[in-house]
Amino acid sequence: MSKNLVDSERMAGLLQLDGYRMVSNPDGAELVVINTCGFIGDARRESHDSIQEMIRLKKKGRVRRVIVTGCLAERDKELLLEQYPEIDQLLGVFARDEIAIAAGRLNRGEGEQRAIFRPALVGHCLILDDVGSHFDTQRI
Repeated sequence: MSKNLVDSERMAGLLQLDGYRMVSNPDGAELVVINTCGFIGDARRESHDSIQEMIRLKKKGRVRRVIVTGCLAERDKELLLEQYPEIDQLLGVFARDEIAIAAGRLNRGEGEQRAIFRPALVGHCLILDDVGSHFDTQRI
């Protein structure tokens, strides 16, 4: 099973726990989440195609909110926000567990922060000195 599929299923589960219901067709959806891949050329193109398709639906009033997550969001965050200003929220790879929080903020009209990214510290410990000006990671 691909990591992208596992991540998508995890985010879907978190959204369902928060009261969202999955639908089979994005047309008419309150919220769409596009979990992208940013490493394989064909997958990048497919990700961009999906983003463009959901933005077209949003412009027609048939989708209310668009959230983009995954590797492409992590890798090309500034470019995506510039290229697709209609994206309501970007979530980096390490912020994917915050999908329900991001969706809730959007539904409450709190969309001023368009991107959430967290540092990758899995298996590492962040070490700060007394003044907080120096940092390093140490494998644990």
